[in-house]
Amino acid sequence: MTTRSSKRATQLTLIAVAIVAGFVLWRIYSEMALARQMSAENAALNQVIEQLTNWPTGKPYPDTLSQLGLTYPDGGDATILARFEYRSSGTNCTLRTRFGEKETVWSFP
Repeated sequence: MTTRSSKRATQLTLIAVAIVAGFVLWRIYSEMALARQMSAENAALNQVIEQLTNWPTGKPYPDTLSQLGLTYPDGGDATILARFEYRSSGTNCTLRTRFGEKETVWSFP
């Protein structure tokens, strides 16, 4: 192998390593972003369930989840509420969530 072809092989190897490293870093970042999103959704869900479970007797349930006064403790915001299906008649309410293939329904009271 000549010096020129050896240099070329080294360059190609470095390019391949850079591509693989870039892909691995992208995957790690994507997984971390998904984990952050799931954590924020779970934190919001826990707050919603806690507030609806402890809702004062006789007081009408809110028309929307945005009326609950959530604090989004894990970095989420109000856009997370779109992931939840909520229906209220005033005297009772239903919350439905889907995480992956798992659907869960809560009814209050």
